[in-house]
Amino acid sequence: GAGNTPTDDRFMDFLENYISFGGIVVNTTQCLSGEVELGKYDASNAIKKAGVISAGDMTTESVVCKLMYLLGTGKEKMEIEDLFQKNIVGELTNAKNH
Repeated sequence: GAGNTPTDDRFMDFLENYISFGGIVVNTTQCLSGEVELGKYDASNAIKKAGVISAGDMTTESVVCKLMYLLGTGKEKMEIEDLFQKNIVGELTNAKNH
């Protein structure tokens, strides 16, 4: 789907705390088509504001592999999050390459 999630207070507190202490959270989908578009609907606005990043149209397997690769580079969190949202080897077909 588009990336909608529960917004109950305990869930949001957990996400916000985890991200504020340096955690990286990616919202992905298992749908065969479409992509995660954080903020498109109200149900994903809160996690976008909390700092969750979108996997776009990557498969779940691509998300796991890409995170393993990027975390293994030793780069800072902000650079990892930026690189995660760019196409590296064709895993992200709707990438916003800068």
